[in-house]
Amino acid sequence: MSDRTQDNYEVPADLRFSTRDIVEMCGLRCSRKLDPAAFRGIYQPPDRLTEISARVEFFVGSDEILAQGAASGRAVLRCHNCLREFESSVSAEFEETFSTQAEFIDIMETVRQALVLSPEIRQLCRDGCKGLCCVCGADLNKGSCGCAKPERSPFSILKRKDGCKENKNRNP
Repeated sequence: MSDRTQDNYEVPADLRFSTRDIVEMCGLRCSRKLDPAAFRGIYQPPDRLTEISARVEFFVGSDEILAQGAASGRAVLRCHNCLREFESSVSAEFEETFSTQAEFIDIMETVRQALVLSPEIRQLCRDGCKGLCCVCGADLNKGSCGCAKPERSPFSILKRKDGCKENKNRNP
């Protein structure tokens, strides 16, 4: 991935582009590897980016500039079931418009927002992760812990066919 692009334009490390340059070139297509440290804090610890790159294409209109692009890389995440750390690929697409009157276009913030919104709700280390025992906390991916499963679920009352007798006997 090159840090230079059409017309030998040097892509800024902070992805802060001069609007004037983009307008004069009638648009721009570029890509750049980014410093993962610039994205520290966008995920809950211990989750963190280990590598990240972005590509962006600018389209110039009469009074707006459309920026379309994507960010991709690798991250260390924590499994929501077993709490084990694992490495996974991450990616996010973005699209945003900017005024041609602005002095700069900050794509770094757009990339940051796209990455914040991109993770799945439940990140799993692998399909079929069994998680932890709710009694002793053992990792069930390593085998059964021998704990007796709880007999009663807090929702077991919903399975009763006769309903809740206590509520039927009450006078309104």
